[in-house]
Amino acid sequence: ALTKGVDFYSKSIFVNGTEYNFIMWDFAGQTQFKTLLNDFVEGSLAAFILFDLTRINTIENLHDWIVTLKTLLIKIS
Repeated sequence: ALTKGVDFYSKSIFVNGTEYNFIMWDFAGQTQFKTLLNDFVEGSLAAFILFDLTRINTIENLHDWIVTLKTLLIKIS
């Protein structure tokens, strides 16, 4: 099913005694939610951009999402 709005997922794992928290925000690729992105990614150490190979528009929007995240998460390489 297509995401409508913003969905939230959370998962904690332990690696060598250290807890890592993965918090995933699914923005559904909708541009109206890009204005909220900064609030959600603040303090993040990584970002994932996912897309649907069966929907060409999700592939066409990859560059815009990469540029947006690079702007917000300058320290991530």
